[in-house]
Amino acid sequence: MHPNQKDFFDFIYRDNADRIVNIRDRAKDELQWQKNIALQSKELELQAEYGDQSAHAIYFIVGAPRTGSTLLSQILINAFQLGCQLNKVAKYYMAPLYGYSNITLPKDGKGLSLNSTLGNTDGGMNAHEFGFFWQYWLNYEDDHQPSEDHLRRINVKGLQAKLNAISNFFGADILIKNQVYVNFIIEWIASNIKNSKFIFIRRDLSNSVESILNSRMQQYGNYEYWWSLQPRNYSQWMKLHPIEQVCHQVCYTNDKIKEQLSSIDDSRQITINYSELSENLSNTLMSMDSFFGKDPTSLEKIQSQISVRTKDYNLPWSKEQVIESVRKVKEIYN
Repeated sequence: MHPNQKDFFDFIYRDNADRIVNIRDRAKDELQWQKNIALQSKELELQAEYGDQSAHAIYFIVGAPRTGSTLLSQILINAFQLGCQLNKVAKYYMAPLYGYSNITLPKDGKGLSLNSTLGNTDGGMNAHEFGFFWQYWLNYEDDHQPSEDHLRRINVKGLQAKLNAISNFFGADILIKNQVYVNFIIEWIASNIKNSKFIFIRRDLSNSVESILNSRMQQYGNYEYWWSLQPRNYSQWMKLHPIEQVCHQVCYTNDKIKEQLSSIDDSRQITINYSELSENLSNTLMSMDSFFGKDPTSLEKIQSQISVRTKDYNLPWSKEQVIESVRKVKEIYN
């Protein structure tokens, strides 16, 4: 159940006219759609070459927005030598194997970068969220929390085969980071993609809320415009104060993630707190060796490139106001 061209770009471009940064060019993107269509025969050949079965694991990062998931993904990719979806390949969202087949992978961690802005990373060989790829396969329509009926219409066998082929290209486990598309379908992924595992990243709730509010201002120039992950109920929350909107976004998301993970075997999941990445990185990574089935490497190099971000913006509300709103909204979900 792939979308047609119009529906695909209508969904992707819903907020584009309101952006002040990261503005997309629809004409350019629609031309790339046609290029992807033209590559389908080559993609089928590569799919046959790399196969649709894989012994490699597929790791999915889940968590609320602004929890440090991009930094976590960059660290894990380099520490555990994981494959990932790359910036340079993102435009080949219908033909990713073609995209991968036309690049040379860096060796020995060359090109390692731990920089990002609003989840976007630097450099062609850095990790990408692959939003167009996920929209092409999952075809979300109204929000990011699809119904059971919608999930039944997804070509999950084709998606599994594509992810397996990508892991075979790397000859390694792969890491996927796109909470917008993954957070509310964890159980569906676990049931249908048998080699899937999940990494739940958490962060102090008030810090996440403040960061999301700042992201709204960065991307849209105001605090009222909804940014990032859209749960099914988000339109109802839009009537509330911006702080309360974001508190619901974060608390509801965490609640749904915990609910889904509770039905999945412990061996297929792990939880990480954002503070652990900056306060005790080496020990945190070494404690994950059994989950990834290998020891982490390049710890000193990774540690040297981590710069702990400090709050460099001011909101029109005090920290106390945010903490109090978090407390009230959190009680609803507890």
